[in-house]
Amino acid sequence: MKISFISGVFNVLHLGHLSLFNYAKSISDKLIIGLIENPEEGFENLNSLKYRMQLLNECEYVDKVVIVKGDILDTLNDLKPNLIIKGKEFQNKNNI
Repeated sequence: MKISFISGVFNVLHLGHLSLFNYAKSISDKLIIGLIENPEEGFENLNSLKYRMQLLNECEYVDKVVIVKGDILDTLNDLKPNLIIKGKEFQNKNNI
């Protein structure tokens, strides 16, 4: 089974997120979303964790939502996904 993983805060779920989820699901059997509990300092968190989780769980492409508490490497080591998918805005950034 091929597992894709996408992480983020997902304050406002938009078409770009849905397109990314659709793509990830099309190249894997299972899509897991890592929902970041506490975003970086300076990042305004508009919606509660409960609200963001509920919204992601309602998405047809998402198979599972896990909460990322602290270092994302811990979550990745636990899940061991085959693919880590990032949006285009991260293509020139240093990514784990």
